[in-house]
Amino acid sequence: MIEGIISLVVGLVIGLVLVVWLMRVMVSNQVDNEFEKWRSRELYAVRRDALDEARPAVQRRVGTAIANWTHSFPFLQEDSRFIGHPIDYIVFEGYSDVRSKRDHQISSVTFVRARREGRADPEGSLVEECIRLGRVEWLTLEVGTPATKALPVRSPS
Repeated sequence: MIEGIISLVVGLVIGLVLVVWLMRVMVSNQVDNEFEKWRSRELYAVRRDALDEARPAVQRRVGTAIANWTHSFPFLQEDSRFIGHPIDYIVFEGYSDVRSKRDHQISSVTFVRARREGRADPEGSLVEECIRLGRVEWLTLEVGTPATKALPVRSPS
């Protein structure tokens, strides 16, 4: 009878150890799977955030490099914002003076298209046509309110 009790206790201990080990393996696998799901979601978000934060700095560096290549760039780099395509720059003349409180207004806004001589740029030409014909509008979007129709701002004829 003692041998039966000892066998029962040994079997119980072995069964308990086996159940604990199996539960740990299952929980560990589940945790690993959940961690990988979370990691892949967060990694995508972190990469997207990093790109969104780096993009303006890269645009400024590219814009500065392009402006330095064109020795005839007639504007202050601090007043210029590199856009890319179809307009290369928007220049807010006097903006650096307004920021440094040397002046209280921007003197003009100029759209700049840099292109090599003889090269066609149909998209840039379309934008230039809109500006020359006064088809330019201003729209301020208030965050949290529905968009409204843009108010036309026509250049003096």
